[in-house]
Amino acid sequence: MESLKQGDDFMVKWISFLNKDIPILMQVKDGHCPFICIANILFLNRQMRLEKGVKIVSFKHLVEAICKLVPAESRDRVRCDFRNLRMQAATTLDTLRRGISFNCQFGCTEAILDSDPAWLFGVLSIPVRHAWIAEDEYVVLSDFTFEELQQWLVERLHSEESQGNDKSKCSNLDPYLVMDFFERHATQMTTSGLSILSRELEATGDHTLFAIYRNNHMAVITMHDGTLYQLVTDYSLAHVSACWEQVLGFGYYDANFNPYHQEVEEKEPEKVPKLSLSQRIKRFFNAKNGG
Repeated sequence: MESLKQGDDFMVKWISFLNKDIPILMQVKDGHCPFICIANILFLNRQMRLEKGVKIVSFKHLVEAICKLVPAESRDRVRCDFRNLRMQAATTLDTLRRGISFNCQFGCTEAILDSDPAWLFGVLSIPVRHAWIAEDEYVVLSDFTFEELQQWLVERLHSEESQGNDKSKCSNLDPYLVMDFFERHATQMTTSGLSILSRELEATGDHTLFAIYRNNHMAVITMHDGTLYQLVTDYSLAHVSACWEQVLGFGYYDANFNPYHQEVEEKEPEKVPKLSLSQRIKRFFNAKNGG
């Protein structure tokens, strides 16, 4: 594998997309996925290009190229001059290579981002979606956001340990129902959510590119012949023809969305011990913070 500098350079893989040779960034370190997702959508849309055969590209080069795509005026920042807009974009991109704060409402597929990332995705015309939609048995959660329920669980845990009273807007919810939803759909997707998301992408036509947040990871998705695919960017696949994977399914697919044959080892499902509500809440947040 080509040597990479300390977080400043990105590995490049060349693939075919819509009959064009396209570079995509591969992920070597945790936390880079939002920045990689933005760059890869711009590459796939041919809004950014690299010289043919380039195998490593610097973060600085990518930021400069992305900032050139920022419009001279932004609807919500029209008073900023062009130079300041580009500086703001560069600062935001620097934070995105270290991760992103994700939030969502469990009743629609639009992701909720902090103001600066939301602005940048917006001016670059990159839609950000999720598929963590509350299904019928959890429909009572549809009007709440992930952050609201997280905060409520933490407060409930503290009040339970201190025997305090719960006066939050979530006080009428069943905490066991909330934890069941989080644990059952720990990948941050549901069948209903994927169905809704698929219909939304189908309406835009094949090969329209979106960013999706799932399983604490941001990635590129697109629709092809009625099936939802995610771009694979793990560096272990940098030198093979696997380019895509089905969002709901197994195995990899090549640039033409044909199966890439690889044996998949099946593992026995892990037996989960029965825990108290407090233990379940603590385990949930420990797992989340460890990612």
